[in-house]
Amino acid sequence: MTQILAITAALILLQQVPGRMDLLGGACILVGVFIYLGQPASPSRAGTGMGTGQSFGVVFGVASALFYAFAYTLRGVGLTYVADPAFGTCVGALIACLWFPCAALVRGDPASALRRLVVDRGRWQWAAALALSLGQLLQFFALSSASVAVVAVLGSLDVLFAALFTVLLTTSEKIAWRRLILALVLALGGTAILIGQ
Repeated sequence: MTQILAITAALILLQQVPGRMDLLGGACILVGVFIYLGQPASPSRAGTGMGTGQSFGVVFGVASALFYAFAYTLRGVGLTYVADPAFGTCVGALIACLWFPCAALVRGDPASALRRLVVDRGRWQWAAALALSLGQLLQFFALSSASVAVVAVLGSLDVLFAALFTVLLTTSEKIAWRRLILALVLALGGTAILIGQ
């Protein structure tokens, strides 16, 4: 959903019209991701409607997709004014450094909320923070040389990379190997189309 919204926003705000090869490569990647994410309906869950918690999850999921799509486009707009991907990443990091303490101050127990912001949670939290920072930096660099549509579609590969990292780093989750391999073949084909044009 993020990709469709990002393409629409880029079309409206940046007048970026994706070409045929962009659409073909993007379609291959998205079909691969949907194949991996698709799960056969469980008989025990058939006919059971969504509960309130799940409804909120869907609403938040759609809102998240909308804001991510808008962020892709706004980053693209920002790079037309200041063509420095590292500066864009720095601005985003500074806003986060201001937002989280301010949000902590309006909680019921501000002192405790502020303490929790700086508590070292362990090496995996630091590794996740580093990976997220590098991902944001690379996204800005990608947007400086590719259209929002291409970067947004390539961003959906995170689902497949997450599955591969899960295999490498944990043993607790089961991976649907057939779907993953088919999804990877389609995603790699779509990526090759996007790179080869």
